[in-house]
Amino acid sequence: MTGVRAIALVIAAVSLLAAASHVSRAQSNDQTIVHSGVEFPAVFAEGQRFDPRDYEPTNPGLGFGTGYRHRGAISTVFIYDLQQKRIPDDLAAAPVVQQFEQAHGDITRYLGADGTLTSRGVFTLADRGGKPRLKCEGYDIRRTSAEPMRHTYLCLGVVNGKYFKVRTTMAQDDKSQDEVRRFVGAWVAKLWKS
Repeated sequence: MTGVRAIALVIAAVSLLAAASHVSRAQSNDQTIVHSGVEFPAVFAEGQRFDPRDYEPTNPGLGFGTGYRHRGAISTVFIYDLQQKRIPDDLAAAPVVQQFEQAHGDITRYLGADGTLTSRGVFTLADRGGKPRLKCEGYDIRRTSAEPMRHTYLCLGVVNGKYFKVRTTMAQDDKSQDEVRRFVGAWVAKLWKS
């Protein structure tokens, strides 16, 4: 297993399991956390932050991740670089496309042989100037036939020369994409002003 693949698997596992983690953190829950030039407030777009983790000290390249609970959904927001020095701010650039494909593959591997993964479609979220900033794909998922089907969304782009990824999971709902567009769209408006 390559180092990049191992790092990507860790990121995928953490994003899927963040809701179940109750490990206390030294950081106060009411302070804004800044990592790689991005502010992660305690409350954002009606979401309450939980379980912030700085992976850099022990796993360089994994960056920072934190969860947000919002309107029945859980989003895990990551900023990381996998120790890549130059990540272009272009959704069609090879490293960004490869990272998106890797993240999709990580979801499949996490679900295992008995899991179900069906695409709900791909869409982009653009900044105020109309430039696409995040590529997103929604999925119907479940790990076993005994579990209820859930919706999960993967959104990926580049900010400050780092990968910016959001994974959102919730119960099946016809309006799940609306909630992703609202919550993740608020990140786009915050991070890309033009």
